[in-house]
Amino acid sequence: YAELLRARVLAPLGMPTATVRPLEALTRPRAAGHEGGRGAPARVVRPVDDDAALRPAGYLWASAREMAGLALALANDGRAHG
Repeated sequence: YAELLRARVLAPLGMPTATVRPLEALTRPRAAGHEGGRGAPARVVRPVDDDAALRPAGYLWASAREMAGLALALANDGRAHG
């Protein structure tokens, strides 16, 4: 799934660092999930889940710029960047 998504969707949309593989995403700068209640200090959520069953459900790690390009393509009949 990850390779098909990269070849057929992510690469054509110009999303070179986007991935559904968390361990690959961890090698790049990224925002980390946090947890903590009101008044409690925020803690980084670790470990990062690597459940392959979640990948097709939208488990995509991408930059804000890449996500904007994906949103543009979804709103424009699959076309982005002309």
